[in-house]
Amino acid sequence: MTVAEVERSRIDKTAANTHIEKQATEELPQSDQARFDIVTATELTTLHVGNNAR
Repeated sequence: MTVAEVERSRIDKTAANTHIEKQATEELPQSDQARFDIVTATELTTLHVGNNAR
C-alpha cells in the first residue's frame, strides 16, 4: 500500500502507522526502517483536503 493508497482509503492514523511499519519491516533493510517510519509519518500528517485538489 502506497502513501496515496493509505490516504485514499481513509483508514485512521493508528491503522496506517501499523500497516506502514509492517510493510517497512518486510521490505526494507533494518538500517533504513527507522528513517522510513519518520518520513512516512511526517508525510501522512501533513496531508489535508487541499492535497487532494492537486
